Amino acid sequence: MEESSKEATLTDISTRLELPSKTLKYIHFPPDKSSVDLKFTDRSGQLYTFSCRKRPEGHYPKPALTRGWLDFVRSKAIRVGDRLIFRKLDGGELGIEVKKKTEMKLFVKNHWDLRSSVHLLSVTVSELQFS
Repeated sequence: MEESSKEATLTDISTRLELPSKTLKYIHFPPDKSSVDLKFTDRSGQLYTFSCRKRPEGHYPKPALTRGWLDFVRSKAIRVGDRLIFRKLDGGELGIEVKKKTEMKLFVKNHWDLRSSVHLLSVTVSELQFS
């Protein structure tokens, strides 16, 4: 699986994480089962267990992480708009990376306006370039 990603939605942080269909290649469901427990370890070594469910029938299984996911969301302070990145790890397992959306507030003096008004700009860190 090449890397895929999505922005965290309200559903993702309040109910369940809906996974891209591509991730099913890296999640092994027992025969005749529509859910399986997955174990993830974060960079600090903390172990998390999520229940992964899929639709039992139909052409679109729609996998999602349910039980345990919201505890992870709270512990990592995941918010709407954070980027969730899905990729295959070296061992063939599914990896999920969370990139926090960071906003900086900049105050810029408008040099073209004689009233010297101040404008509030909101930019993400990835838009800034440092030299």
